[in-house]
This record gives sequence, structure tokens and C-alpha cells, in this order.
Amino acid sequence: MRDTRTHLFLCPFLLLTPVAVCAQPPVEETASIDEDDGAWAEMSHPELALLTGLIQPLLLGGGNLELDLYWGRLVIGYSHGFLLNLQGDTVVGEAAQQGLAFHLPYSTGLSVGYRFLPWLDARLEGKVHRFEVRDEGTGTPRFDYTTVTLGVGVYAQYHPFRDFGVQADEWLGGFLILCSVRYWPNLWTSLPNDEIDYDHPLLGEVEHHAANIGIANTPLIVNVSVGYSVTF
Repeated sequence: MRDTRTHLFLCPFLLLTPVAVCAQPPVEETASIDEDDGAWAEMSHPELALLTGLIQPLLLGGGNLELDLYWGRLVIGYSHGFLLNLQGDTVVGEAAQQGLAFHLPYSTGLSVGYRFLPWLDARLEGKVHRFEVRDEGTGTPRFDYTTVTLGVGVYAQYHPFRDFGVQADEWLGGFLILCSVRYWPNLWTSLPNDEIDYDHPLLGEVEHHAANIGIANTPLIVNVSVGYSVTF
């Protein structure tokens, strides 16, 4: 059952990510852009992008805002997810067996990365996540804890209107689609030994292990974000 849920959850995003990647210039053209000092000189101007993720409102009932600064090869990002809910089919394993649901008032942090191509970068990301654990049926609070993750992300950006000759400094040129695949393993949790024992009304004393932030209680996160960028 866990594998089935994971596949269903991943399918839309695994389909969308190649679309954005395939929409980039052909390999020969990309290589010439990467080697062209003039192209990178133009990209030495700072570009600031404000985006919102789609997975958060569509599947988790919350929201996300992301602010990215591109400056030549350097990428600096800040992401803040809020009011996220993991419940129903998004909860698997021991948490599902215990009938638990998770409310995350925030999932936030910084990233710094390197741009390999004008549209492709990789980032080192540190995040803090707050879990409020409840009984899914009654909404009764059980316990709460904080996790800190340190991981990596790969990002592919696409400006749809620039394929039609719109320049970066024109207003249509700022529209942006950003596909991301991230791996955020837990580095630290506020639970002793990353686990807690509690009295379950039906199962008696049970053990809960600190949850991962990603898909099906794994560190893997796939997302598509939309937004707007401004070049200075």
C-alpha cells in the first residue's frame, strides 16, 4: 500500500518535471550559451524571483513562498511553507496505523547553490520544520516536536514567454516556472533519540519516530513553483 501511494503521489510531478527540462534549448544550443562569455556577462546582473509552490495548496492545504536571488553562478534562496497538513493518504507507516495527522505551522529555511547552466542549479539547503501531531479522527493534540534537515536540491527554471522572443527586461519575460527535486534527511530532532512513547486510546503505549518532511515519510520532495522574476 505504501508503494502504491508513493507512486500515485509522485506521478504528476515526475511528469511535469521533464516537460520543463525538455522545453530548454537543445544540447548544442545550451552548450554554446554556457560557453559564451557574453551570455554569462548579461546574467551577472542580479535577478530576484518570487515564487509560490503548487504542492502546498493543492495537496497539503497550506501555502509556500520562495524568494531566490540569482547573481551569475551564485544562487541564494529562502523558502517558507506555512499551515501545511499531512493527513489521510499522505500519512503512511506507523503514523497511519496509529491514526495520526500532522499540522506544520511552518517549514522554513535557507539555501545556497551554484548555477551550472543559465536554467539549471543545485543547492545545499538547511530547513526547520515544526510538527504538531494530532489524532486524525478527533483532532485531539498528542505531542509536538521540531526537526532540522540538511540536504540538497536540483532546480530547473523555465521562462515560457522568452521562447517567443520576449526579453528578460520586458514584463512578460519575468514569468517563471521552477521545477525542483530535493532530498532533505533529518539532521536533528527535538525528540530524545528521535522518538517518543505515548498512550494511544486503542493501542496502549506505542512508539512514534520523528517524521520525515517528504513524500510518504521519506526525505524526497518534488515540487513545481510559479512566480515572477526581475532583473536589475
